[in-house]
Amino acid sequence: MSTGDFSLPARVLGLDVGSKTIGVAVSDPLGLTAQGVCVIKRSSGDSDAGEVSRLANLYQAETIVVGYPVSLSGA
Repeated sequence: MSTGDFSLPARVLGLDVGSKTIGVAVSDPLGLTAQGVCVIKRSSGDSDAGEVSRLANLYQAETIVVGYPVSLSGA
């Protein structure tokens, strides 16, 4: 009997990247809901990436999703 490809659900880190801040949310372990966890004040690319990496490790996120705004007004 083959079990096939089966993967357990994992946390997802969601990013809302703006010019001054990055909003961060994390999903529950089953990936059903997400909650905002913090806002990163932008400084430099390396510093921002390091903080995102730290948060991904902290929350054991296996996937990072970056939001893409449809318009600058947020509509």
